[in-house]
Amino acid sequence: MTSLAVEEAIRCFNAVELLKSASIAMGFVTGAYPSVREVEERRPKLGTSAGEEVRRMRDERQSRLSGLK
Repeated sequence: MTSLAVEEAIRCFNAVELLKSASIAMGFVTGAYPSVREVEERRPKLGTSAGEEVRRMRDERQSRLSGLK
């Protein structure tokens, strides 16, 4: 009987609404924050891929270190 009640409570639990209610109660302005999509759209775009940038940095480091031998 207890496990059925717990399972029902879990199914009814709405984390988003709970967090919204808590933030309103604490006085936070939740409408001021951008959505995930807006954050992704505003990110600066590199002229190259991240992989190419990491390889370039690795190669530069290798060149510097091999000059120390």
